[in-house]
Amino acid sequence: MAVPYISGDALAARLKDAAASGSGARPAIVDVRDADFAGGHIVGARNVPSEEFHERVEGLVQSLAQQPTVVFHCSLSQQRGPAAARAYVAARSLALKQQRVDELPAAQRIGSEQGAQHAVGGQEVCILRNGFSEFGKLHKNDAQLVQDYDEEAWSYR
Repeated sequence: MAVPYISGDALAARLKDAAASGSGARPAIVDVRDADFAGGHIVGARNVPSEEFHERVEGLVQSLAQQPTVVFHCSLSQQRGPAAARAYVAARSLALKQQRVDELPAAQRIGSEQGAQHAVGGQEVCILRNGFSEFGKLHKNDAQLVQDYDEEAWSYR
C-alpha cells in the first residue's frame, strides 16, 4: 500500500481544528528525525528516532492503536519519514491480522473519502509533505503548531 502525503497546510488546519474543538481527534505526529530533532518540532510530536524505529514500531502500533490519524515525518520526508510510515503500516496490518489490535470503531474513523481509501483498520496513516523543514519555516511563529524552533539551527540545514 502506498502511503499518501498530507500537505503542511492541511495538517496545520487539522491540528488547529482539533485544538479549537477539544474533540481529541488531533492527529498523532511521529517525528523520526535523529539528532536533527533539536531545533524545533511540531507541538505534541512523538520523537522516535529513525535509528531506533524498527525496534520500537510494535510498541508504537499498540500505543497509537486508537488514533484516527497518524502522520509521519522527518526533516524533508524523503527517506526516513516515508520508510517509517511504510514500516508502521506493515506492522499495524500484521497486528490487525493477528488480532493484537482492533480496528477503529466507525464513530472514530476519519471522514474524508481519500483518507478512508488509505486507512489501515480504520486508521489514516500519512506522511507530511516536505517534512518539518518546510512546516517549521511556515509555522515557526505559531505556538499552537511549532515549539522550540531555533532559527540558527535551521540556517545550517
